[in-house]
Amino acid sequence: MAKKGKDFSGSLGSKNLSSLIPTGEPESPKPSSKKELVKPQKENSGTTVTTFRIQNENLEAIKAIAFWERMKIQDVFNEALSDYIQKMPKTTFKKALEEYKKRKQ
Repeated sequence: MAKKGKDFSGSLGSKNLSSLIPTGEPESPKPSSKKELVKPQKENSGTTVTTFRIQNENLEAIKAIAFWERMKIQDVFNEALSDYIQKMPKTTFKKALEEYKKRKQ
């Protein structure tokens, strides 16, 4: 005797699933009565979006400093990096920057 597959026609037959299938052209979206606020992006803001890894402890410390000082995390990063660069001897930084630019090209 051959096995029959499950018959779902009884349970699905009572539901009108054909109403879920589109029959005609999709309707074009109606214009919203609410105005959408779009924040314009600055053209040449002098910043770059990038991804990098950071130690969890350092990230937590930076977030805590930003919270405590009521600053943006980005501003804490910028300040910390600026301080680091300023503490580096000018001649060393200049050489490093020149060498980096040569190899980058």
